[in-house]
Amino acid sequence: AKKRIQITLKKNILDMLVKEAIKENLSKSELLEKILDEHYNTDRNKLNEDIRKNLDLVMKPYIDRLARILAKTTKISYASEYLALKMYSYLTMNENDVRFLEESKEDAERSAYNALKNGAIETDIETLFNKEKIKEEFRKKE
Repeated sequence: AKKRIQITLKKNILDMLVKEAIKENLSKSELLEKILDEHYNTDRNKLNEDIRKNLDLVMKPYIDRLARILAKTTKISYASEYLALKMYSYLTMNENDVRFLEESKEDAERSAYNALKNGAIETDIETLFNKEKIKEEFRKKE
């Protein structure tokens, strides 16, 4: 059951209330009831939704900047790797070494791609690049 009460509001608050009531197509008392109900009966989902919305707004520029930095870092890393492999293959001038380098590079790229794809990048590097397995593969190549 609803009971009637009276309240006194400052003019600017009353003006905001009237504007909002018109916007939402509610009476002033319905809008006040809705506001009070949301305030006192706010559940966890509503809070999470509000926080998520605000976090997205605040974090978006930082996330965008981080993505640009990551893209630039990836480009630099790949260029460095490419130059190092080219230099090493030039210095060795040995077909087997060049082939071994190319295969190693492809294996590293495959492992890195799988790590990113499977979310394993967050795990220990040892599980991604097992030292014993790498040593064994190296011995096979010799």
